[in-house]
Amino acid sequence: MSRGLGDVYKRQATYRWVRKQGVSAEGSGLAGTLPTLFNNTILVILGIAGILRLLAVRELSSTQILAFLLILSGLGLGIAAISWGKSHRDWFTSGAVREAAFFYRVLHRPYTPRATETAVCRMFAALDLLENGGWKRPAMGAALTASFDMLTLYFFFIAAGNPIGPSVLLVGYGLPLLFGRLAFLLPGGIGIVESTMAALYTGLGVPGPIAVVAVLSYRIFSFWIPTLIGFPIAFYLQNR
Repeated sequence: MSRGLGDVYKRQATYRWVRKQGVSAEGSGLAGTLPTLFNNTILVILGIAGILRLLAVRELSSTQILAFLLILSGLGLGIAAISWGKSHRDWFTSGAVREAAFFYRVLHRPYTPRATETAVCRMFAALDLLENGGWKRPAMGAALTASFDMLTLYFFFIAAGNPIGPSVLLVGYGLPLLFGRLAFLLPGGIGIVESTMAALYTGLGVPGPIAVVAVLSYRIFSFWIPTLIGFPIAFYLQNR
């Protein structure tokens, strides 16, 4: 399913479908929140590792360094805000409502605070669960998801006749997906992931045409096909 704004839809669809199966509201909320939380955490870890590796081999341009530092700074501020919000939940919720209301006004769309309040409540419920030790299985699931996704990309490079090493695979995988995830104005970071990933692999020594073919094939298989199939299925599950 789509990334960015699509993640919001995905969480809502998961919540409604799981809720219809008789699961409690709290459990349904966690089912929609925890996978996204851990998947994003894995991408942040891979992204930081990729930046350090690229800095070591001096493969990042000044523009790319600035862009990725801005991304990591934004993530750091977000983590700091959430950490503060855990001890000041009412104030955090009020601030989130004001921010959401502002964006909806800019988009000229009607806004209902309840949706934001519910989302914040679910987020803190997920964090409370993690503090009580409920993080191991979601973390393992996110790690396996990322591992198999990277393996898919690796197989496309093999199919293109240019196998790559694990370090090159990791560096070119994490940063573009993190960049695309944060470019939320475009579903899935359309074009951003593909162009950034191909450019990184080319800079790391992969021939340009092979990098483009492998990356585009991977994205079609791993993102576009699941997206086209996933939206109708989600719509069906919501309306059962």
